[in-house]
Amino acid sequence: NIFDKNQRKQMISFERLMTEGQSIFSFIENFTAKKTQYEEYLQKLYNMNETVVQSEKEILEKIADIRESNQSRVGIHSDIQNSHSIAKYETELSSLKATKHKIIKNIFNIRNKLDDIILHTDKVFFDNLVMIDTIIKNINSLDTI
Repeated sequence: NIFDKNQRKQMISFERLMTEGQSIFSFIENFTAKKTQYEEYLQKLYNMNETVVQSEKEILEKIADIRESNQSRVGIHSDIQNSHSIAKYETELSSLKATKHKIIKNIFNIRNKLDDIILHTDKVFFDNLVMIDTIIKNINSLDTI
């Protein structure tokens, strides 16, 4: 009869759900690997940013030293030489700032990807947990028949 056919189809679907549910562990492993990869990228970017900041500080100190030493020297030749040195360091500083900007942009991009994957995975697992809880309650209600 129709009820028996429906019940068999539902049992087949339920069995399929249970067997496919076993593959959730591979999804968890993939998620964890991707999350770890993004965290490693972030750490490398943070380290690169620290290196750039340190280099900026060193260049600013060199410029300050040149300006300070220029005060004790008199003459157009030393002024020109110091101006060239400062210009060279300021060019390096501009390059470092551009690099720092790219690093920060990448930090934001990776951070957003990491947040997205965490939030999406959390939502999917929460939704699945609610559905599984409902399925279990429905199956347990069959005991009262």
